Amino acid sequence: MRTVPVIAGLFLLTTFVNSSAAQAESSSWLSDFDEAQRQAKQLGRPMLVHFYTDWCFPCRQMEKDVLNRPTVLQVLESRLVLVKINAEQNPTLAQRFAVTLFPTDVIVDPTGKRILSSTGYQEADKYVRFARDAEQQYVASMRRHPK
Repeated sequence: MRTVPVIAGLFLLTTFVNSSAAQAESSSWLSDFDEAQRQAKQLGRPMLVHFYTDWCFPCRQMEKDVLNRPTVLQVLESRLVLVKINAEQNPTLAQRFAVTLFPTDVIVDPTGKRILSSTGYQEADKYVRFARDAEQQYVASMRRHPK
């Protein structure tokens, strides 16, 4: 009869661990562009701005399959400041970067100048290459034009 409390305890522990892992994953992505820009300036890193909408199926698939994948996050977090923007809730920001299709990813320097962009669903390996390419372009431009 002691198995019921043990099973219940394991269930609660598993739920807590899964919930904590989900929170840790999602905390990598900011939702405030201005805060992301402050962090980018402070860290001297480019920003990855992921534009999405709630109704966009490819956006939901990227969220599920790519954006929160631990191996992808590890690479992105080490090179970029990450921010997700709901384009319908932030139409001015979407217009600023000429975003009309979803998902769209724009990598910008800390001042907001576009480095590289892509539109549509991307597999994890292609997404990581895209981020690395943009980060390398940013580093190269900093070498050419140091502040």
